[in-house]
Amino acid sequence: SIDDAGGVRLAHALTGGGLPALRSLHLGINRLGPATPRAIAGAATQSLHSLPLGVNPLGAEGAAAFAAAMEAGCTLRTLDFGVAMLSSGAAPRLFGALPRCAALETLRLGVNPLGGDSASHLAAAVRGLR
Repeated sequence: SIDDAGGVRLAHALTGGGLPALRSLHLGINRLGPATPRAIAGAATQSLHSLPLGVNPLGAEGAAAFAAAMEAGCTLRTLDFGVAMLSSGAAPRLFGALPRCAALETLRLGVNPLGGDSASHLAAAVRGLR
């Protein structure tokens, strides 16, 4: 499996213009931590249509890095954060960036300890996608 350092190396290759026609990158079920989303988010949100990142310990830090890139605009149609250790602290920023992803069709969030006001933040984001 790919660890966080390997994910960062992959991200640098992609942001350097590697595989410009790539539209789907499945990185689920690895050992990616928060550094990978920080490194890959810009390239991923501007060129990819599908980015499954589920079953990786991304946490709130990884979600926040991804949200920052999404706020600049987003081409993603599928985003999978299932089993990514996202807590309620990740929800406001991540869900707040979703309206910038007008093409988003599938969002997977299963098996994360999202609690508190997470559902309210998600509902507001969904309303913003209309």
